[in-house]
Amino acid sequence: MGTNEKCNSPAALGLESKKIQNRQITASSYYDADHRPEEARLNNVECWASGDSEGPAPWLQVDLKETYIITGIQVQGSPGANEWVKELQVQTGETEASLAFIQENGSPKVRKATNLGIMSTVSLKRGPRKRGT
Repeated sequence: MGTNEKCNSPAALGLESKKIQNRQITASSYYDADHRPEEARLNNVECWASGDSEGPAPWLQVDLKETYIITGIQVQGSPGANEWVKELQVQTGETEASLAFIQENGSPKVRKATNLGIMSTVSLKRGPRKRGT
């Protein structure tokens, strides 16, 4: 969930409702046609699964097209298997070239996710943001 700076009210940004369009969701890879990046939506029949078995950590990217203050992320396990994200790191930026990890004590912050009833909410606490930074 996040807060749109234009209206200052907490709201889901649209992965579940499909307000965020398929072309806004990209990934490092995907396992097969049933596990494409656009399947990474809450309460979806399918899910995204990385095709990477070795190498750098798989990633999923969502282009929000506008600037938001993000206060949390919900992740959900596979609807048909006992698989889910266990840890995640978050990058933010205005452009792909400016992406940077959210830091804690000088290192990228690692967030733990659990499989409590399949869905987990990962809280992101960040200091106040000045407009234009």
